[in-house]
Amino acid sequence: MRYIAFIAFCFVMAPVCHALDQSDVQAFFERYQRLLNAFNPDVTELYSDDASIASLRHYPNGRKRVIEMTGKQMKAMVKMMMPVARSRGDISRFSNVEIKIKDGWAKVSAERYSVMRNYTDKGYHMIVKETQGGGLLIVREYSETQPHRGNGQEPDGDTE
Repeated sequence: MRYIAFIAFCFVMAPVCHALDQSDVQAFFERYQRLLNAFNPDVTELYSDDASIASLRHYPNGRKRVIEMTGKQMKAMVKMMMPVARSRGDISRFSNVEIKIKDGWAKVSAERYSVMRNYTDKGYHMIVKETQGGGLLIVREYSETQPHRGNGQEPDGDTE
């Protein structure tokens, strides 16, 4: 009788205990890329409000600066800056994507090529976690960026 109760429990709890798998994470990352490169502000819904976003900015003079924000801060910025990114054609192409699954989370690493700025970020990665509802959210993201060098000046007031 205990065996039958255990099987019944596992059957009922299966949706709650869903194990994260490679295909779920791959589909999530493909959706992220589509939304990002379509300049769709819905890309922000893939981030947790509490996400930790960090970007290491490399300047032509050799200086570096870390820019950090929460998912909530990033969402507000992206929604405001999306029209600017669209007008500049600021898209990213991802290659050499690797997915590593851990207990309840996954790390997605990739080389991110900025078409507008013509450089490759080889340190790009995100951490995604499964939500209680079975979806995925980005809880951490790291990138390395460079200012646009098209006119020889730092854009957007970046003069460091």
